[in-house]
Amino acid sequence: MDIIIADDGVAELQFAQRVVSSYLLNPVHAVRNVNEALEAVFPPGEHEARVPQLVVASLDLPPTSGIELVRSLRCDSRTAMVPVVLVARSNEECERYRSRPLPRTTCIAGPLDLAKLSDALREIGMSWVLMDNPMTAPLPFVLPSRRPIVPAVV
Repeated sequence: MDIIIADDGVAELQFAQRVVSSYLLNPVHAVRNVNEALEAVFPPGEHEARVPQLVVASLDLPPTSGIELVRSLRCDSRTAMVPVVLVARSNEECERYRSRPLPRTTCIAGPLDLAKLSDALREIGMSWVLMDNPMTAPLPFVLPSRRPIVPAVV
C-alpha cells in the first residue's frame, strides 16, 4: 500500500483522492475512519504491516481524531516515520495542532489542493527533485530508504 487518504465525508474523500491521484501515480487507499485506516495498515490476523508511504487524513476523523491515528502509527516501529498530512477545517484548528506537533506530521487548512499538499510534504521532509520545466517534467518525491512516490505526468 502506498498512500492512505482518510476522511469521513464522502465528497471530501473523493476530492482528496482526485487531488492526490492527479499528481501521484501511487495506489491510493481511501478509508472513512481511524479504525479502517489502522486495519488497512495492520490487517487483523496478519503479522506484517502494510506500511504506507504517505497518509493524508482529516484532523477530525471519527471515532477519535486524526491525531489519534498518528499516535497509533507512531507507537509501532514499522510505521513510526510514515509522513502524515492532517487536513483541518480552519487555520485555527491547525494552530491548535501546531501547539503540540507530532514527528513527520503537519497540518494544513482545507480544502486540500495541490499547492497546499506539496508545501505540506516539503515541511515533513519529503524532498522535491525539480526539473528544468515543471510543466512537462515530473516532480518526483523521494523518501529515504523507500521507493520514490512517482508523480503523474501532467
